[in-house]
Amino acid sequence: MRRGPKAGLQILVVSASGLQIPKTKLKYTCTAETNNPAINNQTMQLHLKTAVAQDYLQVFGAFDERLFRQLAPSFPRLKLLRFDGSEPGDVVEVELQTGLKSFRWTSLITERSITGAEAYFIDQGQELPPPLKVWHHKHLVSRHGSGAIIHDIITYSTGFILLDGLLYPLMLATFGMRGPVYRKVFGKV
Repeated sequence: MRRGPKAGLQILVVSASGLQIPKTKLKYTCTAETNNPAINNQTMQLHLKTAVAQDYLQVFGAFDERLFRQLAPSFPRLKLLRFDGSEPGDVVEVELQTGLKSFRWTSLITERSITGAEAYFIDQGQELPPPLKVWHHKHLVSRHGSGAIIHDIITYSTGFILLDGLLYPLMLATFGMRGPVYRKVFGKV
């Protein structure tokens, strides 16, 4: 392990065959990278980036219920119960259907900002499926030439760093599937 930015520790993820997970960062932080008191210590962070052809404001404006449904993973199935939007105070509520049991997931939109170079909103988990205890997802769209880069910055915790690490490949696979959808909807670069 080596010392990383923000006084955190960088942890290298290695598969059973000894291969490193490419182009991703697994980060266990001792301090949060947000001002939100719900995200303090012992969190994992996944940061995925997808370059797309459309302007960042067009992309950001398309983060609506239709795109949410397109981004839903094939498993577990999501039943959308409520989608208010992406303004502070809005709520998104889904039921995760595993086939054996269903779990409710409710997120509150806590922040939203649009500047001349980027736009973002944050969904903060309120009611989470086990084993999650903390969920913070920053949906950031930044200007990149005539196109944009969509960032999914996910901070999560189960309360147990070992379990957080075991969940990382699942999180990577689930949110990694968004890249092809983003490129299909907003154009390849």
